[in-house]
Amino acid sequence: MGHSTHSSSAVPAARLALLLVLCTSGLLAPSRRQVPNPTPDEDLRASPSPASGDVAVPKKAKELLLAAARVNGLEGPGIKPWHILVRYEKFDWLGETEQTGAYEEWWIAPNRYRLAYRGPTFTQTEYGTESGVYRTGDPRWPGRLQTQIRDEFVHPVSRELDLQFNDASKLPRDRKKGVLSCVALEPWPARKVGFMIMIYEFDVARICFEPDTLILRASRGVRRRGTDTDEIFYQRTLQFQHRYVAGDVYVAHGGRPFLKLHLEKLEAIERPDPAIVMPPPDAMRIDDKPITPDPAVIQFDYLLQDGRWKFWIDEFPNGIRPPVKDRWLATTDCVPPPDSADSTVRLEGDIWRKFTIDRKGRVTAVEFMFGNREGLEDTEEVMKETVYRPFLLRGAPVEIEVTECAAALQRHY
Repeated sequence: MGHSTHSSSAVPAARLALLLVLCTSGLLAPSRRQVPNPTPDEDLRASPSPASGDVAVPKKAKELLLAAARVNGLEGPGIKPWHILVRYEKFDWLGETEQTGAYEEWWIAPNRYRLAYRGPTFTQTEYGTESGVYRTGDPRWPGRLQTQIRDEFVHPVSRELDLQFNDASKLPRDRKKGVLSCVALEPWPARKVGFMIMIYEFDVARICFEPDTLILRASRGVRRRGTDTDEIFYQRTLQFQHRYVAGDVYVAHGGRPFLKLHLEKLEAIERPDPAIVMPPPDAMRIDDKPITPDPAVIQFDYLLQDGRWKFWIDEFPNGIRPPVKDRWLATTDCVPPPDSADSTVRLEGDIWRKFTIDRKGRVTAVEFMFGNREGLEDTEEVMKETVYRPFLLRGAPVEIEVTECAAALQRHY
């Protein structure tokens, strides 16, 4: 989507008009052709839910989101041990079933759990114990698919929430038609860029709730890389330990079906048995060596602030449009690097880089492995200003190493 530029006198009206368009025309439930039956409610109209709206709903957008993060999902203070089983169905770009599988977890405490993924391309069981983390099956870190499946039930709201880097605002709704209550999240408040603003649609997230409640019902356009066209719908909401958990979740990419998730079982673990989290003798310990998660997961689930925004604001404080310039964006569609360790090898348009994210979520070291060296200086500056959510293992932040590909992209910033 192109950019919009406005003078200071037109900023409030322009922002309101833009957000109205995004809420009313963008956040629509997929058609029956787009998402297999049963479909979400048409046009995001509110519908009765088994979960009651008995939690006070703050009037301000920021407080509303923080409150929603505390009551949606299975993570947070006061949660008691639980067991969950989810079945999933993944679709190809034609809407045909590509694979099916399951996610199952027994959670006793942040450092005591058993987490299992079962599917045709990834099967793994992870055991969190007081002495370390162990795995059987696939030794790789879970990919984006597995991560999203778990997220939609464990913390569907909080992964978007670091309001230091976002400006939250409520979107108006038609109460007579029962349309969901939505909140928009924009990166950097408009007042921080002087008298002009530029807002891209994929930089505005929308999170929607059942009217007058904190029950999560939909989201779209979240600011993580690669998810600007995502639409997520939460249906058949249940109440568990004073929290809301969706019974069915539908995910669409670019208007096409991507995932259908079905909650098959959610129950309390009344008397936790230590044997639940006891790893078998052949399990491999994975936290006594460098931690190297899937880079797609880091960009999808941990990115809080893209360093490009800071450079744009610092270099153009009055909001004047900067010239067209190459910027380097993380991607999963790159030419694989050659086997040689020769860093002078040129791959047209691509850069392969390795960097460290510390326990506070900041990039502390950048190493360029292969690729087009013309963009190295630019991408290193940007990465040092990029902020991530700390990576947690056994409930504590840890340092991680990431190897990813970046591709040159020409845009206005």
